[in-house]
Amino acid sequence: MRGEQAVKNLTHFIISFLVGGLTPFILVYIASAEGFYAFINHHASWYCENCVYALLVPDIFSPLHKYFYVVTGLALLSLIAIQTLRNSRSLVSLAYASVGAVVALNYVFTPQMILMISPLAVLALNKRELGTYVIADIVNFSLIITFFEDSTLRSLFSKIIPIETGFNPWTIDSPTQWLATIRNMLILITIVASITKRSELSNPSERAFSLN
Repeated sequence: MRGEQAVKNLTHFIISFLVGGLTPFILVYIASAEGFYAFINHHASWYCENCVYALLVPDIFSPLHKYFYVVTGLALLSLIAIQTLRNSRSLVSLAYASVGAVVALNYVFTPQMILMISPLAVLALNKRELGTYVIADIVNFSLIITFFEDSTLRSLFSKIIPIETGFNPWTIDSPTQWLATIRNMLILITIVASITKRSELSNPSERAFSLN
């Protein structure tokens, strides 16, 4: 009985990941196969843009960022799968966690990419988690402003801390990247919180089963 429930939970996770993660790409491919391949090739050769790995490797052109993405992405998805085996979870929660992990841990995380997970966040997160996500979204919006004001912000902060002046919003010493890191961490916190909390089972038989 427990094994059957675990298989059912894992099946839900796989379905939610495939539907939530692959559907947007399938739609793009259907709309324009040429555009889809151009999109893949473009991002495959891209640098670390607003990615969390700049904290470890400041060189935004380092290929290590892509390796970090694969390792950390698989690790978080594995954690989600393990938690799914332990407790039943809704498809929307699994979709948010899995798609959110792919986006937040990506070596390319432009401000508009948050639109891929915002609808799922509204449906999947509780009040406290959603509050954290809203803060992350506000920080994400601020990235657009600080990007164009990077030179001004660098000049201001250079009077307090030793950073280079000029326009360079892509490197980790930029205020823009400070905000990007905060945004990434906040989103990851909501993902981990949503998958590690004990799920609310829908009926008494499921609750009794979970206690056995």
